[in-house]
Amino acid sequence: MNENRKLTWTENFTVRSFEIDLKGQATIQTICRYIQEAAINHAAHLKVDKYSMDDLNITWVLSRLQIRMDRYPFWKEAVTVETWPVLKDKHFAIRDYELSDGKGKSIGVGTSSWMMIDLNTRRPIPLPSFMEGIENIKRSRALDSRFERLPELEKPEFQKSFHVRHSDLDINLHVNYVHYIEWALEAVPREILKDNQLYELEVGFRAESVYGDSISSQCQQAEANTYLHKIMRISDNMELTRLVSRWRPYKF
Repeated sequence: MNENRKLTWTENFTVRSFEIDLKGQATIQTICRYIQEAAINHAAHLKVDKYSMDDLNITWVLSRLQIRMDRYPFWKEAVTVETWPVLKDKHFAIRDYELSDGKGKSIGVGTSSWMMIDLNTRRPIPLPSFMEGIENIKRSRALDSRFERLPELEKPEFQKSFHVRHSDLDINLHVNYVHYIEWALEAVPREILKDNQLYELEVGFRAESVYGDSISSQCQQAEANTYLHKIMRISDNMELTRLVSRWRPYKF
C-alpha cells in the first residue's frame, strides 16, 4: 500500500441554518450526511471509491450503521469528523467515526459496515484483493458494535406512507440511506419528537428501493424511550430497512 495514504481522515464542517431542528441543533440526518461525506472523501483518497472502481463495475453499499450522540451541535458550531477503516472480513469492511466540537471534545461516535456489490447483478461480492492493508490497526474502535441482528417489528402502532422521488436517489440510482432514516423517524409519535432527542440509532439495510416505489414506515414502542422501525415496500411487502431508535429529553 502507498505509504502516503492516510488511514485516518479528518473532515471539518460548520452547522448551517438548513441543517438544524426546532431547537436549533443539527439533526441526525445532518450527522449522517457529515459522516457520509467524510467516508466518501476518505475512500477517494484511498482510491477505493466508486469512481476509482468504475472499470470494475462495482460499488460500495451500506449494510449496517450505529450512531450514538452525547450531544448535537448548534447552528454555526464547528464540527470535526474523524473516520477510519478498522476491520474487514471476506464480505464486509468496518468503518468507524468520531465527532468533536470546536474545542476538540467528543460529542458522538459511530460505526458502519459496508459491502461491495456488482452493479450488473446488484448482488454482493467478496472484497477485492486491493482492499488488503486498508485498515487502521493502530486506532481502537469508536463504538465496539458487533452488529447483532436487530429485533423485528411485529405489531406496528404508528405508520406513515411515502413515495420515492427522483430527488431521493443517489449516484447508485437507489434511495440514499439518509432517507430511510427520515422515513423511520417521521412515524415516531409527535409528542416524542417534540420534547425528546434521538441519542442512539441502529440501522440494518436489507434491500434497495428505487424511483416510483411506494413505502410504508412502521413504528412500534418496544420499551420506555425505545422504538422499533420497519421500512417496507408496499408492492411486495419487502422489508427494506430495520431500525432501533432510542430517545431522551433534549440535552443542551
